[in-house]
Amino acid sequence: MLGPIQTADSRDHARAVATELAMTYRPTHPRRLQRRTVYRHSEDVLYVVLDGRTKQLHLRISVVQMVADLHREGRPVTD
Repeated sequence: MLGPIQTADSRDHARAVATELAMTYRPTHPRRLQRRTVYRHSEDVLYVVLDGRTKQLHLRISVVQMVADLHREGRPVTD
C-alpha cells in the first residue's frame, strides 16, 4: 500500500521528512500503540514496527526521486 507522499526541496530535506514520519506516523490500527521501533535500512529507507495491544504493524518509509509524471498519452503533466 502506498501511503502519504510528501514532497521535499532536497534529498537531505526528504530524509529529514522520512525520519520525522517514522517517529510520528499514527495509523488507525493499532489504536493503542504500546511501542514504536524504528530501524534504518539505508540512508533512504526506514522500517517501523508499531506494537499495539493485540496487533503489530510494519511500515517501510522510503525516500524516492520522481522520474516522470505523464498523462495517459505520454505527455508530461504541467500543472
